[in-house]
Amino acid sequence: MYDNGVHASYSQNFLSRRAAYRRGATVIGYEATLEFDLAPMELRIIHHRSEKVEQVRVDVEDDAHGGGARILAESFLDLVKGRAKPNASLRDGLLSAAMCLAARESARTKTFQRVLEGSPFQNPR
Repeated sequence: MYDNGVHASYSQNFLSRRAAYRRGATVIGYEATLEFDLAPMELRIIHHRSEKVEQVRVDVEDDAHGGGARILAESFLDLVKGRAKPNASLRDGLLSAAMCLAARESARTKTFQRVLEGSPFQNPR
């Protein structure tokens, strides 16, 4: 929650089956809600003060992740085949997880949480 009372939420879920795949975001505002899905490259705007719902499809030449999915897959294969080194360390992954846990605790307690650089699992209150 920001000082002005605005709430922000971030979550990731990497489990999906068949057509349940979705990669995008939802932004809920006072006047409207914006949803975008990178898989089909679609935007949807739901107006809160009317029955209007706009849908926009964006045509791109690259894959649905702006080229990122292909690059990520190629980097992973290069890593597995021993042709490349990781772009992020295990420490980076642990710090990312610690940041997510601190954000959850911050939202739960409405307090600031510190994530210590030296120890990703330490989170003093």
